[in-house]
Amino acid sequence: MFHARILPAVLLAAVFVTACAPVINKRGNLVETEKLDQITSGRSTREDVARILGTPTEMSTFDDKIWYYIGQTTKREAFFDPEVTEQKIVAIRFTPEGVVDKISQGGAQYAENISPNPGRTPTYGKDISLLQQLMGNLGRPRVPVSNRGR
Repeated sequence: MFHARILPAVLLAAVFVTACAPVINKRGNLVETEKLDQITSGRSTREDVARILGTPTEMSTFDDKIWYYIGQTTKREAFFDPEVTEQKIVAIRFTPEGVVDKISQGGAQYAENISPNPGRTPTYGKDISLLQQLMGNLGRPRVPVSNRGR
């Protein structure tokens, strides 16, 4: 009889304890220092970098001479907002021949918080109702189908 009362209490306590365990998420590509040390400026090629670090998170916008590896780790406890615990940005610049020219590293100091605009995005044109959208083609002349291939 004593065990019948204790077992539900123990199970309930286990549920509460596991609910408080932090959830850790890793996003992007957090480059490990050991792997980054294998890349040498002036000697390593694009193929070497891709083999060691994997494909880049991003490439520079106007050419492919700079590869970016961006990653972060967040920790979330219970219902609180996630907290960034680690953030790393690695930029690798290549020469036109595809050899590593420069390796740059950074972290959270390069991140910018962007808050979305809660308003409406302006668009060109006119606002029409759902009924106007549904009935808009009524009364318009049909375009004849060509008799090609006959």
